[in-house]
Amino acid sequence: MRTYSMFHKPAKLLAAGGLLFAALLAGQTAFAQTIVGSRHDLTTTGTGSIKQTTTAEICVFCHTPHGASAVGPLWNKATSGGAFTYYASPTMDSTALVATGSTSAMCLSCHDGVSSVDNLINKPGSGGYTAGGALAGYTYTGGVTTLAGSGIRNIGADLSNDHPIGVAWCGGFTAGACRDADFKIAALNRKVGAVTTTGTTAATTGGALTDTYWIDVTAGGTASVRDKTDMILYTRAFAAPAGNFPSVECASCHEPHNPVNGTFLRTTNAASALCTACHSK
Repeated sequence: MRTYSMFHKPAKLLAAGGLLFAALLAGQTAFAQTIVGSRHDLTTTGTGSIKQTTTAEICVFCHTPHGASAVGPLWNKATSGGAFTYYASPTMDSTALVATGSTSAMCLSCHDGVSSVDNLINKPGSGGYTAGGALAGYTYTGGVTTLAGSGIRNIGADLSNDHPIGVAWCGGFTAGACRDADFKIAALNRKVGAVTTTGTTAATTGGALTDTYWIDVTAGGTASVRDKTDMILYTRAFAAPAGNFPSVECASCHEPHNPVNGTFLRTTNAASALCTACHSK
């Protein structure tokens, strides 16, 4: 019976091993593109200007497994205290309140320039719970706990010069039609139960809060499936016209856990690809 040493493996096995090693490296690269070490990492491993040394827990500044706020998924912060001024134009509804049913309230609980990143509902450890949130008392670099200054990251309470958020996609709907004709209606995906429809105008009549909507970018994801790299729209209730409509929020364009595109964009904006996913320009 003939045997081989590790230096005489058949070529096919060596090739397979090389492919496996390459796949593992690719997996490590993909795994590295996470919140860890990003600007949203507020521990010493983060790359932002605000970080602290009191706790090594990264997720706690946004999420908690117990006692969370209902404003978002296991949300661990008080909502923004800002009194906002909204973007307005002839083709854009600006009546939706960010703090009412809008996921953008989560982002603004840090990025409004008023709320402290140190305001937590449930600190790590026993006895750290405060209903409605309280300052954790952590020590931060330079003692700064709010996004102050003139940088774009400090969005502030004046949203009139920022991309609309907390508004119905398409600028809102009037008599079952888009307020802005430059939106790509054909690009809209809607999933009701297990059924996905594309290019549907059914969104203009309002659906259930359990309906999901998105603009399929596909890059890094699967066609006709709502992936994190797609432009995600959030179903919420609107008063005029009354109904549950797809809503544009901060997280429609940004994925807060993945800094691969620099500013946490869901997909690259090369050649304005992110903008033209929704807008016909």
